[in-house]
Amino acid sequence: MPSESSRWKIIGLILLGVVVLAVGIWLIGYAIDNNSHSDKVMRNVTLTFPDGRYEDAGIGSLSRSALRNLLTDVAEDYDSRPVTLEMESGNQTYTMGDLGFGIDIDRTVEEALRPGRIGNFFERAGKWVGSMLDSHKAQVYYLTDLNTDFFTDIDDIVISEPKDAKLASRGPQQQFQFNPGTEGAAICGSDIVQGVRESANPFADEIVVRVPTTKLPARTDNDTLAAQTDLLNEATSLGLKVHSAETSHTFSPAVVRDWLQARLEVAGRQIRSCADLVADTLSSNTASSTLSVSLIRDELVHSALEERFIDDIIPGDFGTITVVDGKPVALDPSPGSRCCAPFDTDIILHALFANLDRASTANTPSISVPVRTDPDLMPDFEADGQIREIVSEFTTMHRPDSEDDPQPRVTNIQRFADLIRGAIIEPGATFSLNDHVGERTEDKGFV
Repeated sequence: MPSESSRWKIIGLILLGVVVLAVGIWLIGYAIDNNSHSDKVMRNVTLTFPDGRYEDAGIGSLSRSALRNLLTDVAEDYDSRPVTLEMESGNQTYTMGDLGFGIDIDRTVEEALRPGRIGNFFERAGKWVGSMLDSHKAQVYYLTDLNTDFFTDIDDIVISEPKDAKLASRGPQQQFQFNPGTEGAAICGSDIVQGVRESANPFADEIVVRVPTTKLPARTDNDTLAAQTDLLNEATSLGLKVHSAETSHTFSPAVVRDWLQARLEVAGRQIRSCADLVADTLSSNTASSTLSVSLIRDELVHSALEERFIDDIIPGDFGTITVVDGKPVALDPSPGSRCCAPFDTDIILHALFANLDRASTANTPSISVPVRTDPDLMPDFEADGQIREIVSEFTTMHRPDSEDDPQPRVTNIQRFADLIRGAIIEPGATFSLNDHVGERTEDKGFV
């Protein structure tokens, strides 16, 4: 009969054997179960979707490939969700997949396989029994990286390019006019990217991005050009008075404006896109525009003046006439003249713009132009049928004048003859010596 101590030893060994057997069975069972779930999702694992669009799905015991197939089907539906860009140039629709949104299948699969596989063999075995009752949740992970080729390669959408102002056709009175410059418009690629980033919501059924329109400025300042054009029309509104010698003529506003040519001068970068607008801002490039006015060719202005002054001539003068060898000879002739001698036509511009407040007093701007000598305006004795020959002559005999024997009468006769020399008597006219010479006075040289 075993002793009391031996009995307890036997009981202890039996209990130890039971424990060892139980642990062995437990470990063997875990090993068999773990092997049966190799590369599979452990039991009681549920896949959850943070966007709430899909129902939670039990994925326990699904193989890796089966889980990937399930997520692929969901990802295809998710990637096809529309993204609408509302723009002035017209709406465009893309998909979540186009913009880089999607489901991260690889990460989601790895996370779904983690439950029951954390720790070493014994740690996992220790939790094995509890896993029979516990439930685990695996989250679906999303791709939200927008740095895709879609965004790096997106271009500006130019709706309309800006247009500079242009000079228009003249009005009925040859008034100067211009067509105002117009702004352009563009959808900047950077605004599209920013709008999508700000509106990005991987859980939305649809993304609507309202992309603003960017104005592309014209280089020409319409207000400045309008003021300059009004100034030019005002400067020519009263025409121009031209003086030449003893006559003057007034040229109408339409004629004066026809002498002028206006040119629109524009400087600075031409903005054609959002990129140009950014570069223009960074470089502080300043666009400018001005209306430049000049005269048409000088010879055309001179011709216009000569045509208007064609009948305004200053005829030549024979001056003093004497007879030499029986022929009349002009001793001091002065040639005739007419408009116009060459002159600097810029005086026209100076006159027009010198005093613009003259309109209030109705003072027409004026200039004086020189006359030119015209030999053709000197009358010809024979061609004009005036003086051809001596028709009479008279001789008076008198004692010569000398210091020793002064003859005042001779001095007066000679002076009288000097005063009537060159006088012309028109055919049929009466000539009076007294009327022609007038009173004989010492001031006139008489003694």
